[in-house]
This record gives sequence, C-alpha cells and structure tokens, in this order.
Amino acid sequence: MISAQGWRAALLTILISAAALGFSAAQDLEDQYRDAAARFHKLRAASGPASAWESSARQFLGIHDINPKHRRGPHALFSAGLAYREAYAASRDRKYLSLAVETFHRFVAAFPEDNLADDSLVHIGDLFANEYKDPQVAYVEYQRVWERYPQGDQAGLARARAAALEPMVRPSLTGSSSVLEAQAQPVALNLGPAAGTAAPAGIAGPAVTLKRVQYLSTLEWTRVILTVSGPVPFRHAEIPAERDKPARLYIDLPNTGTLPDLPLRHDVKDDALTQIRIGRADGADLRVVLDLSPVERYAVKSFDLPLESKIVLDLYGKREPVAAKKPVSPNPPAAQLPGEAAQARSLSRALGLKVRTIVIDAGHGGHDPGAVAFGVKEKELTLQITLALRDVIQRKRPDLKVVLTRDGDRYIGLQERTRMASQAGADLFVSIHLNANEIERFSGVETYFLNLTTDASALEVAARENASTEKQVSDLNVILLDLLRDTNIVESGRLAHTLQNTVVGELRSAQGVKDLGVKQAPFMVLLGSEVPSVLIEAGFLTNREENRRLREAGYQERIAEGIYAGLSAYIEGQTIARTHSPQGEAARHDSAHPASASLVQN
Repeated sequence: MISAQGWRAALLTILISAAALGFSAAQDLEDQYRDAAARFHKLRAASGPASAWESSARQFLGIHDINPKHRRGPHALFSAGLAYREAYAASRDRKYLSLAVETFHRFVAAFPEDNLADDSLVHIGDLFANEYKDPQVAYVEYQRVWERYPQGDQAGLARARAAALEPMVRPSLTGSSSVLEAQAQPVALNLGPAAGTAAPAGIAGPAVTLKRVQYLSTLEWTRVILTVSGPVPFRHAEIPAERDKPARLYIDLPNTGTLPDLPLRHDVKDDALTQIRIGRADGADLRVVLDLSPVERYAVKSFDLPLESKIVLDLYGKREPVAAKKPVSPNPPAAQLPGEAAQARSLSRALGLKVRTIVIDAGHGGHDPGAVAFGVKEKELTLQITLALRDVIQRKRPDLKVVLTRDGDRYIGLQERTRMASQAGADLFVSIHLNANEIERFSGVETYFLNLTTDASALEVAARENASTEKQVSDLNVILLDLLRDTNIVESGRLAHTLQNTVVGELRSAQGVKDLGVKQAPFMVLLGSEVPSVLIEAGFLTNREENRRLREAGYQERIAEGIYAGLSAYIEGQTIARTHSPQGEAARHDSAHPASASLVQN
C-alpha cells in the first residue's frame, strides 16, 4: 500500500512531467517559427523564386494552424501573407496576389486586436493600389486603418497614402455636388430588350459579360453583387435626388454585355435601395443604376477570382433601430419558466427575419461510421448531440420548427441531406461532426462554411468528410464559383463565427478546450444550399481526453446549449466579442518580436 507521502511524490512527478510536456510542445512550436523566420530572411536576401516563397507561406500557415493561440500564431499568419506577397513579386502570378490579400484579410478577422492588424490593412491597401490598380478599394482599406486603429503606428502612413489617391476616388466617395452634376447628364437609359446584349454600332463585341445581379438586405446594410465573366475597369458615381427622381448610384462597365436571360429590372424596396436597373447610357458602356432610398454612406469593392470577377456595393441606409421594431410574439405557453419566456419574447424578432425552420444534420450514419477512436464511432455521438440540440431549441423556442436529417442510425448521402433541408423549407442549416487526426494531441472546436480554400488542413478535413461520395475536393474548388451564392457566403460566414464563439464560450470551463477558429472549405454536405449553412467539428474523437468528454451526456448538453446560443445570437443580429486568453494578450503586447522583427516591416 502506498503511503500518503508516496502518493504526494507520485502526483508531483506527474505534474512536473505534464508541465515539461507542455513546455516542450510550446518550445517546439517556437523553434519551428524561428526556423521559418530564418528561412524567410534567407529567401529575401537571395531573391528566392516564387515556388520557394509559396513553400515558406505554407510553412508559416502550418505553424499557425497547429495552435493559433500560441504567441507565435498571429506572427505566423501575418508572415504567410508577406511570403505570398513576395511570391507575387517574384513571379507576377496573380494567384499569389489573391492569396496575399486573402491571408491579410484572414489575419484582420482572426486577430483584430493584434498590433499587426493595422499593418495587414496597409498591405491590403498597397496591393489594391499598386497591383490591382483599384484606387477605390485601396482608399477604403487605408480608411479602415485610421478609423479602427486611430492610435496605431500605421494611421499616419495610411492617411498619407489615402491622400495620394484622393484625386482619383474622392469625388465618388464624398458625393461632391459639382462632380455629380457634371456626370448627371448620361443617366438616361435605353432599357429596351436589346440594351444589355448588343454593343453599339462601330464597337467591337463585348469583352466581358454581366452574368448575375444579386442583392442581400440585412438590418444594417444592403449588399449588391455584380458578377462579371472577367475583370472590368468599372467607374461609379452618385447623383443627388431631383424633384421627381430619387438619388441614384450608377456603375459603368465598359465593353460589357449581359446574358440573354438576365432581368433588366430588380425591385428591392428596402431601407437603402428601391430598384436596380440595367441598360446603356448614351455612350457605349453598360450601366447598372441603383435607385436609392436615403443612405448615409456606401462602399464599393471588386474581387478578381479565377473564373469571374465581382463588384460588391454595400449601402448603409438610415434604418430604424432594431429595438424600436414591434416584435411578433408567439404567445409562449403558461408553463414556460419566466426566464425562458423573456428569452422567447426577445427571440421573436426572428420572425421578422423569416427564420422559422432550422435543419440539424447529424454527420455520417448507417454503414458510414465517420471517425472511429477509442471504441466509439463519430456517427453515434453526432446523433446524440443533435438530439440534445433539438430538445434545447424545442424547450426554449417552441415556435421554431426543428427538422433532423436523421433521428436514428441510417445512411443518408451528403447531397441528399442538402435536398432534405430544401424540401423542409430550411432557413438555417447546421451539420454536426467530430474531428480526427493521426496526432493524438490535436483537440479543439472549429466551424466551417462553404467556400474556396487553399488551406491544407481545411482541405484535409473536407476530404475526410466528403469521403462517402465520388466527388473530389479539387473538383469542388473549381465548380464552387458557379454554384455558390454570394449572399450565403456572407451570411454563412457570420453564422459560423457566431456559433464558434458561443460553443467555445460554453465549453471554456472544460480544461483543454481549444478555439481553432472559423475556416472555409468545400464540403459536399453544404454544397448547393440556398440558406446560411455551417459545419461544426465539435471536438477531436482521436484525442483521448476530448473523446472521454464527448461521451458524457452533460458535455453533449453543453455543446447543444452553445450551438443554440449561437443560433439565437445570429437570429437576433447580435455581435459577440471573441474573448482573448491571457496568453493571447501577452502575445499581443509583446513588442520585442525577437524572431520576426524584420518580418513585420512594410
């Protein structure tokens, strides 16, 4: 029998060993970052080729993905953006330009409080100004620097670079009356059937085609998305309201035609926009006119993708505050608890947003077990979590309809799950899964939404979850551009961030739960969805401790509560601030950056 003193000695040994292992893992990541930084500097000194810079970027991304919360996690992501920028400089291959912008945007979204966030925005502005030759977008990115980080060390630089662009963009940004009056004359449109399809006499056939016009109305803004078959040097300006005409914002697309079946009018009638019209002005340009309700401001951006380009216009109208809108109450039952009744009344605004049906998808099932580890199958636990989530929603919000793709152990094809959601009239779609990795120490929660990606770890997860179909992830990355709906990318991303925050917040007290963040990947189960859709990986089945917790009914209930809280916050349009760990705060305020001092220079 071991004495009390023996037990204390054994416990002390275990604690010392655990601390040593934790220190060893952290030091290993630190060493990896230092190696990557040293490689970066060697490449810069030797003017390395694009392929080497791409490899450097992937090395940094791999370090970041292992542990984004590590003190080097933000540095690694930022350095990946720098490496992609160097790859573009070495090759002039625009794919690296897009990857650099994407990585810097990812940094700002993931680490908005980090002292490199304003640097990232400056890099984005520089790339749009100097490489994309788009002063409008560059100006907006520079403006975000001094608006978000007025005390940051990049605010002065951003103002100076924006000032240099003002002669090119200021009229359209400020709405100068003299400029607008000078440009008001060409606004009369010929909206006949052939207006959008044929170029005027003497003009060569259109080089690009306007393929789609889409719009999304939210409580805060209205977004209009013009999808064009390729890059186009567009122009835009605003025209003040006249006696019998509303204020208008127009976009001219030179040498552009339209698809034959593209509607030439779109009625919107929300707080910022009443109508979208397509036609030709007196000149050769195709013109898209937005008839505005009173708006406070607008922003215009453009993105060149591999198969098409997008022009995005965000309009910020003078909207009535959400709290002032009269709620629609479902008259909760008398037996409901007082706290739950109050919550249901506040959630009744969901009806105003037309969220009535939520479809919950338990991953895998039947002959498809999903991940298997330590004697348990993914399909079993995802079903248990799904049933717990259904019960939470029905208890707290009985007027919302909950539909399950499966409530037992049966196989359903991935694309069939999306069709089931559509047939059920889904307003939101949540697919619940559990993660797996060959390395047992990997753990944590991450949430995905459907989009293109170059992230190796995200593609690996997507490949595993797509394994029951004959489709290949590489094929999906190609066809997504035609199948995705832009509005769903925006809203699915917002839903994903909200669920990630609430689930991690609910599980934070469980020791070892890691926030792996929000990622994008081509998941078959989300492909073709017409509503905001996400896939949540609620933990790693291959991690022994997380596996043990995931089997517990109480832990499954907490996951369900976290997802419900995220759905509620999304429906309400609330913004949930991401919490930062003490370690993350320490990293943010670490001004020395000994291994990356030269990496963070502009």
